[in-house]
Amino acid sequence: MLNKLQPFIIPKSLADLDGPYPDYSLFLEALKENRRSRESIARLWISEGIPYAFKDFPALYEEIRRWLGYKLEISPKQISLTGSARLGFSLHLGKKLGSNSDYDWFVVDENLFSNLDKEFSIWLNDYESNKVAPKNSTEQRFWDENLIVGKRNLHYGFFDTNKVPSYPEYKNVSKINNLMSILVAKIKQNEIEFKPKKSSIRIYKDWCSAIGQISLNLNWISENKSS
Repeated sequence: MLNKLQPFIIPKSLADLDGPYPDYSLFLEALKENRRSRESIARLWISEGIPYAFKDFPALYEEIRRWLGYKLEISPKQISLTGSARLGFSLHLGKKLGSNSDYDWFVVDENLFSNLDKEFSIWLNDYESNKVAPKNSTEQRFWDENLIVGKRNLHYGFFDTNKVPSYPEYKNVSKINNLMSILVAKIKQNEIEFKPKKSSIRIYKDWCSAIGQISLNLNWISENKSS
């Protein structure tokens, strides 16, 4: 019976990604393969392992996750890093990671997502009832865009904390955005090559939402590069 078993078949484009920090051209080829390949990349190359920015300082990456986990009251295992800091190049442009690049964090936690969902609704009601108001026309434009984008993203199981203003009334958003500012300042005190210019964070409802959305983003990149 065992003699009839077939070996695992790995798509060539994925097999060519023979390390945690692949060549950009090979990465793009793997994205074009199919949805299964993109989801594999989202799981293994983007959501797991030591990010490129910390390849020489893995313990620092883990200490940051421990600190963030403590502050957010979640497990450090639910925290990861994406973007150029993850693979060493920009997913959209292929530009290599440099000093003063942005750090794009993400968290997978249903309770935190639910709290932010409620807080977004509070801000939406406050804005529509004129309880809070933008300071100028530029801020109003951003707020109006954030209303649309925030509703859409929540529907798909994720939320970016910069979609709600960091006002005391919105304590979860304020806390998280403040943590991102403190995080940047703390990292800059360490002897690390790739120090962030700023940090942002995205909260996913669950891992299905996270992998699904990352895979969709990868599909957009592959189609954009093919056109």
